Amino acid sequence: MADREDVESIPNAKVGQIIDLLEQLRILGGTCDRGGLAYALGVTEPSVYASTRAAHLLGLIDVDEQQVILTEIGTVFLDSNEADRRRAFGQQLLRNEPFATIARAVEQGPLTGEQLMNYVRARIPSAREWKDTTIREMLRTIGGWCIYGGLLVYNRESKEYLRPA
Repeated sequence: MADREDVESIPNAKVGQIIDLLEQLRILGGTCDRGGLAYALGVTEPSVYASTRAAHLLGLIDVDEQQVILTEIGTVFLDSNEADRRRAFGQQLLRNEPFATIARAVEQGPLTGEQLMNYVRARIPSAREWKDTTIREMLRTIGGWCIYGGLLVYNRESKEYLRPA
């Protein structure tokens, strides 16, 4: 994974799904095919696709042909306490666009959901074609990743994303 590289798309996987995948992969000895991961997670194989893409984007796993392999970064992540996991997640996000852009933008002031998604669309051309329902779902996903990783906090009152204190 190259630093600050534009991604073609962001997988719609929640943080909890990514962590569950990593934990099951470790139980399975650090490597397994997607079908086996699906059985371990109790989901269908297509359901594993988004979480494996997300974990791969973050450098937590490698995908070699059909095998999914826990990386050293993934192992360190799993062995960390919650605060260190969040910090590591945020550091991995910053290696990719649009997350680096979002982090720079919030340094200038609060972002509405619409502004945040405009930065996503600026950095990911395929996002420019998203339907409104996809935009809302991806805002929840991207916002969730950024909040978990400590890049943003969400103010429910003002409905804005803010720079963490």
